[in-house]
Amino acid sequence: MKCRICDSEIFFLFSINDMPLTDDFLTLERIGKEFLGDIEIGMCLKCGTVQKINDYDLSDYYKTYFYRTSHSPFVLNFYEKVAEEVSR
Repeated sequence: MKCRICDSEIFFLFSINDMPLTDDFLTLERIGKEFLGDIEIGMCLKCGTVQKINDYDLSDYYKTYFYRTSHSPFVLNFYEKVAEEVSR
């Protein structure tokens, strides 16, 4: 694996197996059915950056994920400021 910062070699440090992923609030009915993934951590031998070194397909994880920028007060405020700047 190559470093995401400097493209040098990564030294494997450790892994955490079957880790529940974030952004998922479980209902009582879904306990035990949460999306699990292994997390592998490594360190760049050149720049010293510690980073997650494995990737996995999250299409099943995000199949029922609902996010709309129109529901985010931060995004709405940001777009309002952009519109004000552009209209000047």
